[in-house]
Amino acid sequence: MTGCIWDYLAGRRPVRTMPRQKCGRALLFMAAAAWLGFLAGTSWAATYFPTLLGDARIRTDMPNTPDSTPNPTYLSVYDYSGITQHSVLQFDLSSLPAGKVVTGASLTLTCDSVAGTNPNGLDMEIYRVTQPWLESQVTWNSRLTGTPWTTAGGDYVGTGGVQDVDPYSVSNSTGGNGIPITWDVGKLVSDWYSGPFSNEGLLMRSYYGNRQHFRSREHATGPPPQLSVTLEDAQAYYRTGEADPGAAAGSPGNDPTADSIGFLDLPIGAGTPAYSNNTPQPGSRLSLDFSGAGKYYERTGPVTTATDNWGVEAWVLANSTTPGDGIGTHHFATVAYNGKEGGGTGTGFGLATYDGQWQILVGQKGFISYGAPVEANKWTHLAAVRDSGQLQLYVNGTAVGSPSSTWSPNTPISNDPIHIGGDPGTGTGIRSFDGLIDEVRFFSFAPGTFNPANDLLTLGKEEGPHAYEGFDYATSPLDNHNGGRGWGGSWYANANLTGSSAVRLDTSQSLDSSTYMFEPTGGKVAMAAGSGTTFANRALDATASLEHVDAIYLSFLARTDQAQTDDYAGGLYFCRGTQSVAFFGSVTDDQGDHPFRVNLFASGDTTRTDAGEFLPDTTYLIVGKLATGPVGEQAFLKAYAPGETPHGSDARFSLSDWTVVSPLYDWSGQIDRFRLFARDGFQIDEIRIGTSWAEVVVPEPAGMTLLAAGLAALLWFTRRTRNRASRLSHS
Repeated sequence: MTGCIWDYLAGRRPVRTMPRQKCGRALLFMAAAAWLGFLAGTSWAATYFPTLLGDARIRTDMPNTPDSTPNPTYLSVYDYSGITQHSVLQFDLSSLPAGKVVTGASLTLTCDSVAGTNPNGLDMEIYRVTQPWLESQVTWNSRLTGTPWTTAGGDYVGTGGVQDVDPYSVSNSTGGNGIPITWDVGKLVSDWYSGPFSNEGLLMRSYYGNRQHFRSREHATGPPPQLSVTLEDAQAYYRTGEADPGAAAGSPGNDPTADSIGFLDLPIGAGTPAYSNNTPQPGSRLSLDFSGAGKYYERTGPVTTATDNWGVEAWVLANSTTPGDGIGTHHFATVAYNGKEGGGTGTGFGLATYDGQWQILVGQKGFISYGAPVEANKWTHLAAVRDSGQLQLYVNGTAVGSPSSTWSPNTPISNDPIHIGGDPGTGTGIRSFDGLIDEVRFFSFAPGTFNPANDLLTLGKEEGPHAYEGFDYATSPLDNHNGGRGWGGSWYANANLTGSSAVRLDTSQSLDSSTYMFEPTGGKVAMAAGSGTTFANRALDATASLEHVDAIYLSFLARTDQAQTDDYAGGLYFCRGTQSVAFFGSVTDDQGDHPFRVNLFASGDTTRTDAGEFLPDTTYLIVGKLATGPVGEQAFLKAYAPGETPHGSDARFSLSDWTVVSPLYDWSGQIDRFRLFARDGFQIDEIRIGTSWAEVVVPEPAGMTLLAAGLAALLWFTRRTRNRASRLSHS
């Protein structure tokens, strides 16, 4: 369902060990391909093997003599017995086609045990060289004959621009004669291809005790060092939270915020945007709040230099109808932009708001008005697309006004920026956007192939409820809190239930969902019962009916810290009027056991069905389903204990596959609110409501589970097969 793609597109790997494994990258594209189409089939992709221009060792025992003269056969990261060796390599990237993005790159060297190996698994690090050198002249002290390095041993930096800090990639393989070692260098190659850095090659180094050597391009039997680079159609996708490590509602925005497709991570340009759990869609858990002035993200180096068959889209929520800086008598704000704004030297185009309207801004010209007014405090999807020379604004997936061919944007150059949330430009003010921004994507497409119905991230809600609550609140009780998404109001107490008290929150923990392959999204808070019986209610944002959808699903995590003696421990209800369907995590039956239960309440009658066993001090994933049967409605409950892998679908379930199955019952099948019930020691967290099993159960890949790896491997194999001819033609 609509939430699935958002939950899949979240994976990032640390630079420490293969920062962006190909399997992780493939999973991202598989999820997108399965749902959007523009990342598979219609998307161009090819892998290239650039020519090696030069490779050499530089050595402390030969500080002024090029190693290419006496023994060019080897490269090494040798550091032993007072001798230190580094290796430098440079590949020719000039043959790579322009206007794409790097989505993967790997460097492979073959080990040679001529002087030993790396028995202790010491780090072998890759850095970016900052000064030009020649293979025939480079030494430990000099990069060219008569031109010394600034620092003996090479001028090189890591991802943060500092020498010997934050390497681009690391391997701690122990090696062995003839064993290949591969480093993920996607970030490094992207910095050369799309970023502001010239390609001066890379440097490899290690630490004392490592004797590892590698075969150079001059080695008699080889194979020589090889660089493989995968390019895709130009695009960048900023989820504004889901792909950012450690991101949580209320915390400052990461610097940088991650590109979920390639390596075009976006640093903060000014101010401190913050994460918010106010989001536009069921699958988005976080957005970025730019409220106030002077906050934006900026990166040097555009996504692409293309100005046609290209677009940018974003979800936005404006705090007012004029959510921009006051510049003279006008209100102007940048939402998302590829290129440089302002004056006759401006380039590219993007999304902006000007005097209360959503507009397209063309760098060197100005605004194109399409008559699209800004609505305050309402999530709106925007897209600016230039297709075969025609610029068109889309609002919530629908073209507004008429396409314009009046202005042709100037071509961005290599050091022009990307902006989100504002832009200092060349004029007055930062042009900061006062509001929230989510799911920003820059993308390209083949001429004449753009289809807004398929190629935009509008993903409007289908009929039926789509809601999420992670209880990510800093204060207790639950009453009046209104986070999450898909709700029609705040939580409120059950005033008509005598003896009930408000639901309290445990703000120190979340229930552990890692065993179910979910990334916990509730942040710091788990829901816990207070003293006695507790209730809370919340309205959905729209009434749902089984007349319009096949089924309505929910899932939640449940745990009790003691064996229950009450009839009910806790659970969740779907409600409308006096009717409700309850999915209980723990009850006490006539035999004193503690099973799961489904209750159907209608017109004062109650039908109860019990099965399974709910053990104390155990976190369960509970999935509920309400569906229309042949002669009425029926409810189902599936409980997963720790160590049980959730199914990918319930399509092939027999009745025996469910933990609890209710009888058929004549019930209206309409839902307009949600009730939470708990007694002492019962905890609930991570509530999801949707219209498919996948929307509430399909695991997220941030933990890089076996399922993710399997899916990734499948797509990687498929794409390698499909593009085999393309790769060979460029090798």
